[in-house]
Amino acid sequence: MAVDALQDRSALGGPCVAFACGVWSDLMRPLKPAFREAVVGTYKAEASTVDFRGAPEEACVQINAWVAQVTRNLIDSVLPAGSIKPATALVLGNAMYFKGQWEDQPFDRRHTVDKPFHRLDGSQLDVPFMQSRESQLVAVHDGFKVLKLRY
Repeated sequence: MAVDALQDRSALGGPCVAFACGVWSDLMRPLKPAFREAVVGTYKAEASTVDFRGAPEEACVQINAWVAQVTRNLIDSVLPAGSIKPATALVLGNAMYFKGQWEDQPFDRRHTVDKPFHRLDGSQLDVPFMQSRESQLVAVHDGFKVLKLRY
């Protein structure tokens, strides 16, 4: 299973990897026991009950705090203010933290340039992007690109 494959190997000289899943359900629509058991037991996810109807902004703050914690504060929020509505029933979240050494050579930090990162809400923020003029393995999908780097 992917959860097992993504275990932290830093103690063995490998990359540091943290993979987290979260499920937040509304107080009025709690998870069924069998689903909750699968989420927590099989997928190692955190399952929480929040008050989407009565306190949507507090739920948003709680979910963003979880994101910040599991990404070691590299991502401080994914849900902008107002994105959780009283009609929200369920939020699913995945986060992955990875830190490893490149296999071929260390990346030259001089090739890092700040560029705009576009958020789902249309806002943007300047973040560091790696650049390279070498041939790379890239896949392009609907809405995103994937780059393969050996570590």
